[in-house]
Amino acid sequence: MKKYLLIFLCLGINFSCSNNSGKKTDTSANNIEAEGASTSIKAVEHFPVSEDLSLDNSVIIDLPSDKLTESVTAKLSRDGKSLNTVNSDGSVYIIGTASTGIPVNSNGFITSRNIAFSKAELRAKVQLLRLTGEVITSERNSALISRCKRESYFY
Repeated sequence: MKKYLLIFLCLGINFSCSNNSGKKTDTSANNIEAEGASTSIKAVEHFPVSEDLSLDNSVIIDLPSDKLTESVTAKLSRDGKSLNTVNSDGSVYIIGTASTGIPVNSNGFITSRNIAFSKAELRAKVQLLRLTGEVITSERNSALISRCKRESYFY
């Protein structure tokens, strides 16, 4: 009994879905027309675009490090010295910068600030070493290079 009921439902669904009533639809393979023959393209009006992609200098905000560099350069130039060079008296002035991503009122700000200061100090020291022409290698760096050299002999 269940089989007959299932077959009857399947046949009913099949006949109800295939009701074409003489119309040519897009599902028929014989109803293929050229694209431009029966369709007309209507123009669609869009909203006006009011973007201006030109560079507006009033929108650009200077970074605090840029302002610091400008003010230190101005102060040093009054004294006859310059930034990032060895001056006539042997002094060197370098600015190292780093930032923290933790807000002032959050936990961990003090630690983050101290890490940023250490990074800025390290960057300034590296810049000083580059300025003097020194080459610094670490033991880890030397071990990696020597291991790569040994392995390259086996290839």
